[in-house]
Amino acid sequence: MEIVPFSKYCTESEHCIIAEQNIATFDWPKQQYVEDTYRLASVPEGITNGWFHLIDPSSGSYIVDQQNIRFAKPFPAWSLQDSQLDLDSVNLKRIEGTALVIGGMKNHWHFLINFLPRLIMADRFLNSDFSSISHVVIHEPTGAQSQLLQTMYPDLNFLPISNKSDFGYQFDNILYPHLPRNVHFSSELLGLTRTALTKFITPSGKEPNRIFVDRNPETPRRRLYDREQMLGVLNKHKVTSVFNEQFSLTEQISIF
Repeated sequence: MEIVPFSKYCTESEHCIIAEQNIATFDWPKQQYVEDTYRLASVPEGITNGWFHLIDPSSGSYIVDQQNIRFAKPFPAWSLQDSQLDLDSVNLKRIEGTALVIGGMKNHWHFLINFLPRLIMADRFLNSDFSSISHVVIHEPTGAQSQLLQTMYPDLNFLPISNKSDFGYQFDNILYPHLPRNVHFSSELLGLTRTALTKFITPSGKEPNRIFVDRNPETPRRRLYDREQMLGVLNKHKVTSVFNEQFSLTEQISIF
């Protein structure tokens, strides 16, 4: 079984690309604009797992593209050695129907920046016709996330899946989208997300005009080294520091 990136899989495998669109994104670590191609592929008998990787049994492809590059490797527990994947060692749960694999949203940041834009783009590609979709595969949402999803898409059947490393899910068909890295930001996708959300959330009018997404100085890791000096500069420019964890999901959406 060959480990391939999604871009190569889309161009070399014999399967159906439902739709594709070039989207300009900003690569935050490299501080430069790049062009991503957002694709939605149809994979008969496709298999996915808790990290939302994809196995196409017909072409022998293991797709490892992921929103976070740290997860772009197969599970060790899936016995992938010397390009051979032993599916007999994987606990596969067979589910009838067509699944749309959207991915994870472990916190509200990824929910707003990564998860919702992918779902909204899939909605766009499918012309808002989800009649053929039996399941939308996601991580376990928070209560607030679940409530918002049901408000936005009341007719969709969201299926949270286990992240157990030796567990997989096989469907009659999988619709698998390109999952851009979570450090690539697209103003177009974020604009579509903002437009979709404003139909369901009304701002209070008390949101600050300019914000800095702060990190609690007591957090055990990823501390801001020069936080105090930076806040001093930001305060002079009437920038309000906010801790996301102090606000509900709807309040965060209104603020952003």
